[in-house]
Amino acid sequence: MKSIASSQLRTMLIGGVCISLLAGALVLVLARHALLTQFNDTLIGQAEFLGTLVDYSEEGILEFEEGATDASTFGEVENPGYFQIWSLQAEPEAGADSTTVLDRSASLDDETVHLDLRVPHEVGVPVLADALTPDGRKARSVSLLLPVTRADDDLDPAEQQRLIARNTMVVVVIVEGTETILPLLMRISAGVGIAGVFMILGFLGLAILTVRKGLEPIIEANRSVAAIDSSCLITRLNADEAPRELRPLLTSINELLGRLEESFSQERVSRAMLAHELRNPIAELLMTAEIASKWPDDTELGKQSMDKVLCCARELQDMIRTMLRIARVQAGQEEPHWEEIEAATILRETLDRCLGIALTRDLTISESIASSSPVRTDPDLLRFVMINLMTNAVEHASLGGDIEIRLDTSDETIRLYCANTVDDPESIDCDQIVKAFQSGSTQALNDRHAGIGLTAISTICGVLGVDVRLSVESDRFVARIELPISGRRAA
Repeated sequence: MKSIASSQLRTMLIGGVCISLLAGALVLVLARHALLTQFNDTLIGQAEFLGTLVDYSEEGILEFEEGATDASTFGEVENPGYFQIWSLQAEPEAGADSTTVLDRSASLDDETVHLDLRVPHEVGVPVLADALTPDGRKARSVSLLLPVTRADDDLDPAEQQRLIARNTMVVVVIVEGTETILPLLMRISAGVGIAGVFMILGFLGLAILTVRKGLEPIIEANRSVAAIDSSCLITRLNADEAPRELRPLLTSINELLGRLEESFSQERVSRAMLAHELRNPIAELLMTAEIASKWPDDTELGKQSMDKVLCCARELQDMIRTMLRIARVQAGQEEPHWEEIEAATILRETLDRCLGIALTRDLTISESIASSSPVRTDPDLLRFVMINLMTNAVEHASLGGDIEIRLDTSDETIRLYCANTVDDPESIDCDQIVKAFQSGSTQALNDRHAGIGLTAISTICGVLGVDVRLSVESDRFVARIELPISGRRAA
């Protein structure tokens, strides 16, 4: 699988190279444009200067001032420039030539070689173009149309314009090679290339730092996840302070941790529930076996012991079968076996099983069990719920205290009330017990009152539609159960 860092670095490096190339190309285009503009301005300036060297002599002849041109530019030198000046008669005589060459540069030594005449359409507006020098070099040319008039301060502006119209125009054409621009462009290109290399290297370094900085939250989240094991599934990742792009991932991980925590809690509950349920039958088996072993010759005692062992074994078998059914119901592999039974019958059976523990703890049990309407429920699962509630009350009631049990019937529900006295009611965190009961978790239990059996029945109550409410009232811990009467159970 590709690395995110490598992919990002590759993308950013390619993007940086492309940006550098585009920037370099843009710089070269702008530099070439600036150099050509400066070259053109120089040509125009030279043309305007040469135009000022044309004037009338005292005899009224149009002449070009000799020796005023730059010999280092237009003389017989290597790669010279060229110029040629024509006069244009505004009102030429009939049969006369309308153009006359006034002068040309010394570099045009051959009289048969002439520069092309490009007559501009407007006075004073230069015409620029690419050209070739007479010796075949690439060049730029400028053509400039200029008026030639005698300066006369006594004339008004209108007369000056008429005089310009009647007098001669001159066309100045200059051609210079552009070979001087190429070395400048080469030096600029080299500078741009070197700057581009450093720019790419800097961009690469910045990209590496950016990618590392961007991956730090992922690395930190990885460390946090790696530190979580089965003993600390309650830990959650701080998604609120994470970058916005990581929040959905961290939220999903937190939800996964929550599901794992719930699964592990249910597993712990199942183990503790199994140990809790098997404790009393195993204790009875041990006690029966110890009594029988003390009097091995007592046939009657041996027969009673075997009956007791058989009864405990059947109880264990029923309990194991119920526990397996609970596991299958929790896993959604099996539905409850719905039957119509009387809740009072199951409650009396449950009380008979708890009387022995109540006597050993000197508890007083007051009961008010009225005949109830039939309820449609699973008898084994409902019996499991009542046994755990009654056992919890008997085992956690204060020594010598009392337990009150009532079973009432209304139009739609059967209500079971079970309350037991406690030694220190203020120390019981009922909210914590309710939370543990509803979640099926043993982590939030208060050791002073809530046996594992209290939290083990949460899933079963939800399946059977049994509403269980826990509270502390005065010096009593109270559990209330509501069962829907047969025919009124919610679908």
